[in-house]
Amino acid sequence: MTAPDDGELVALAQRGDRRAFGALVGRHQDRVFRFLQRMLGSRDEAVDLTQDTFMKAYEALPAWRPQASVGTWLLQIARNAALDVLRRRRLAEFV
Repeated sequence: MTAPDDGELVALAQRGDRRAFGALVGRHQDRVFRFLQRMLGSRDEAVDLTQDTFMKAYEALPAWRPQASVGTWLLQIARNAALDVLRRRRLAEFV
């Protein structure tokens, strides 16, 4: 028996299967974390934003399109969150 691919896991998660979403998190969290750590230069912020990324992804599950790569979709959510943090940093430095 083969493990379900990302698209199948998203489809299951869209129908309320929390274990399927947990499998997606387990599959992608290290990559998302490393991406955020490189962008932010802070391990602590990367940990927080990794969690936020998956919370936002869970909320956005109904909008996910099957033709999209789950990994790319998650990194886009992470990127947007990191850019918000970087903007706030610059604003704080300016003030």
